[in-house]
Amino acid sequence: MVDSFILDDRSEGVTGTGWFAGSYKYCEDANGGGLSWHHDDGQNKGRVSAVYSLSGRNTSGCFAVSEWHPGGESCSRYLPRRVPITLTHGSPADPTVTHVFIDQSRNGGGWNLLGFFYFAQGFGQVVSSNAGTDQCDRSVCCARTATALTS
Repeated sequence: MVDSFILDDRSEGVTGTGWFAGSYKYCEDANGGGLSWHHDDGQNKGRVSAVYSLSGRNTSGCFAVSEWHPGGESCSRYLPRRVPITLTHGSPADPTVTHVFIDQSRNGGGWNLLGFFYFAQGFGQVVSSNAGTDQCDRSVCCARTATALTS
């Protein structure tokens, strides 16, 4: 049986720090005509994050973890090239922390595979932040739909 789910910025168990809600005019046409999503508004570098928690989820196993961010030629040039994503996976007794980076100026408007990770039942999280991102108009560290897990 395939178990898959999407955690976005409005999902239960997803929290944000320092983020702004709203659309961005250059990303509206490429992503459904002005859909609202969270972003850093080009501010507070290093202080904005989104935490996608798996706490309380009644599922475990090896998951393909993917990330989604807005795209389109008019949007992509305003997005950062090195967004840090930290995954805490494994089990509470033996946690593993993995750091990956995603170039949000490329491959937007679709799912981008971050890797395959084991998550014990009710354990783990994915954290996206704007720490170390380049100074651009918007960092979509907290994009409208950000993390998909498929076993």
